[in-house]
Amino acid sequence: ICDMLLTQLEQTYNIRIAYESLSPSLLRAISLRNVKIYDAEHNIEIASFEDFSIQYRLWEAIFGNTANILDSVNIANGFVDIDLVKNETLAAQLQDMLQSSETAHSAEMTEDLFSFFEAQLLTVHIKNVRLRFKNDVHDLNARISDGVCTIDETSLTVSLNSTASYQNAEHPDIGRAETAFTMEGKFNKGLTAGSMIADFSHFSTGQFGIDRLKLFADYRNKEFTFNTMQDFQPIDFTASWNVDTNDIRGQFSCEDFKPLQSISLYQAPKELAKFSPLTMSGNV
Repeated sequence: ICDMLLTQLEQTYNIRIAYESLSPSLLRAISLRNVKIYDAEHNIEIASFEDFSIQYRLWEAIFGNTANILDSVNIANGFVDIDLVKNETLAAQLQDMLQSSETAHSAEMTEDLFSFFEAQLLTVHIKNVRLRFKNDVHDLNARISDGVCTIDETSLTVSLNSTASYQNAEHPDIGRAETAFTMEGKFNKGLTAGSMIADFSHFSTGQFGIDRLKLFADYRNKEFTFNTMQDFQPIDFTASWNVDTNDIRGQFSCEDFKPLQSISLYQAPKELAKFSPLTMSGNV
């Protein structure tokens, strides 16, 4: 059965999967060691995981209770690295999948898949996984040190500790943008409402750096709202985005904010340092 599924994946999505060993304890879990995923056309390794395991509730499956089959998914020590230029066939497959998701049949399949996972009581744990997606212009990297997503009877809870970087070949003067952050959030199982707190330890580019920043995001009635939290910076930034109308609104205010002490300008003239005590107050 496993070989049949792997062959189907290669024929359908142009990827080939190999693994070193399969756990013999199939009554409780499927555990694969040293999983490697290749672009089948060019035989280029695009992903690798030392450990990939799925634990499930066998008795629930036997008695037909599909809502509680999956128990946990664990992915550890690996990477996903896709070059959308070198892996052009795979990139085209992904593009076709995104476009086909707009058709009625694909929308129905997506809804069925979403309903299946919505019904699960499941924990997904990702540890030490590096992600990279790039093309001729964009180069996006992230490393998930530790990430947990838990689905219970009423909600979906997310916890993430990660670093990320981005570089744009069309703007080499900006350099590579880098950040490190933690994220904690909770949403209802229908993903129609929820909130999240993101704590950025820093944000930097080749030209400037910003000290710690904390953001609160809320989603309700198809509208996102974003607020800075004044624990670390004496500023208040509020923005909202309506998903349906694409309407964006924002407001900024500060009091006794010292921008030159919170923002480091790496290539600024030395004379600018004498203005570091200056404060700024007001709203826009």
